[in-house]
Amino acid sequence: ADWLIQQSGERAGEFTGMIADHLVSSGQNEQAASYLFEAGERAARQYANQEALAYLKQALDLTPEEKVVQRFDILCVRVQVLSLMGERQSQEKDLAALEQLGQYLHDDHKQGELALLQALYARETSNYPVIIEKSRAAIRLGQASQEPRIEARGYLLWGRALLSQGDHHQAGEKFEAALTLARAEGLPRIEADSLRNLGIVRERSGDQAGAIEYYEGALEIYRSIGERRGEGRALNRLGNILLSSGDLSKGMAYYDQFSKICEEIGDRWGEGLVVRSKGDAYLSQLDFSEASVYYEEALKFSQQLLNRTMESDALIGLGIVSLERSEYDNAKLQFEQSLRVARTFGNKPSEGKTLMHIGRVFHRLGDNLRARGYYEQALQIYHQIDSRSGQGQVRAYLGLLAHHLGDNDAAKETCQQALQAFEAAQSQSHRQYRAFALMVFGHTCRGSGLTAEAKAAYQESVSLRSESGQTNLAIESAAGLVGVFLDEGHSDLAVAQVDEILQHLESGTLEGAEEPFKVYLICYQVLKADQDRRAENILANAYSQLQKQAAKIVDEELRHSFLQNVTANREIVREFESH
Repeated sequence: ADWLIQQSGERAGEFTGMIADHLVSSGQNEQAASYLFEAGERAARQYANQEALAYLKQALDLTPEEKVVQRFDILCVRVQVLSLMGERQSQEKDLAALEQLGQYLHDDHKQGELALLQALYARETSNYPVIIEKSRAAIRLGQASQEPRIEARGYLLWGRALLSQGDHHQAGEKFEAALTLARAEGLPRIEADSLRNLGIVRERSGDQAGAIEYYEGALEIYRSIGERRGEGRALNRLGNILLSSGDLSKGMAYYDQFSKICEEIGDRWGEGLVVRSKGDAYLSQLDFSEASVYYEEALKFSQQLLNRTMESDALIGLGIVSLERSEYDNAKLQFEQSLRVARTFGNKPSEGKTLMHIGRVFHRLGDNLRARGYYEQALQIYHQIDSRSGQGQVRAYLGLLAHHLGDNDAAKETCQQALQAFEAAQSQSHRQYRAFALMVFGHTCRGSGLTAEAKAAYQESVSLRSESGQTNLAIESAAGLVGVFLDEGHSDLAVAQVDEILQHLESGTLEGAEEPFKVYLICYQVLKADQDRRAENILANAYSQLQKQAAKIVDEELRHSFLQNVTANREIVREFESH
């Protein structure tokens, strides 16, 4: 061992494992443990996770119980490796051992490291109160031990908890504090982490340009220091923005880069994130089959990693897929599961989103009273967390609900508020929501006899949806124009528009449309008025699909509500059964 140490010289670090083996063979256990620990640290930095665990276990086995500091240091490194690998049970066990050792260490630096590791575990398992408690302790201990790295990490973890709770303003303040420390003390990784998290704050506030600037700044630093895990996270965020802007191919390219990095370094949480992100990507393109596959996989990751935030997000995705497939009972069950998770762990953004979608389930079933209740709860939460995008989405659905109840004045005002919210958010990602709000605004204007305003709203909605590649949804908006043409007395234009819709339906579907049977009904009415033989086929097809969907609804009262309280559904049933 001595000869190998002397011969390796400056390259001794490359031979630590071999040196340790020789030291163990010669009975020099304490020195061997030191080399094994060094080998474990080196392997961990290189993301050779299994190799790192093997070295660290050997080091721990050779370190006597009374060597508290050495055992503490070994366990600290092992906890970080287990964290990356998503081995939560082993991670929790080592954290308990660290806490026990910490009772014998009156060292603010060591206690600060422990607090950070405890906060990290709490973040990975979505325990926000514990994240905040341990992060604050880390900040205090970092200051006491004059360790700016610990203090800055504490601010970052605290900010992440606040972000998950929907407090973007306070989260931004914590990230700024971390950034200031990182730049003052020359801590590039923490600087990059701070920039990336500030990008998330900007993104959720609707400032996409600002978010991209932060993400790209973080990415540059990560790559310059070889920080692969951070690089993957920055790529994921950039992919999200490209996706929300309608650029699926570039967004997926970023996700693929992120996925490759996760596989290379064994980042299980990262793998779960990218799987969920791909589910969002396919959902945005109305590819519900692919979206479902990825959300199911994300749900499995969340259960393996004990990450309740990921679980809630996956359940929301699955619920939306079920809703768009008219599987209302499944959708309701999945959303209710998501709501329980979000409320248990205090995730306000997820809670608001879930409440909104439960409202959509009841809205489509014709239970307008319960739909309004859920929409209003969601709106209240979005106000609390100052989410302009969320407020806009809920107001658009409330506008549609008011229209269905015959109050077009209130519906019009609510839709205008929705459009103002999207404008205030100033984000390209809101194009799809704005397109929906414009369609609903068109409905309300037409209901109030404002034909010109309705026509302009429908045309803009069609344009936005077509540009985003959402053909099914563009068809739904185009069906609104059919009604306008009828109101204007242009039956020829109405028939021509119906022909385009029917041409789409020959090879496509209306999956993803908010009111598909309203599209069928207007087509039937136009063709019937024109004495077109296709009218009867359209009616029969719509009635058949309607009854198939109704048959899936287990609750008898809700099934009746679906067929009788939803105007388009009721009219289709009446027309078909009167023949």
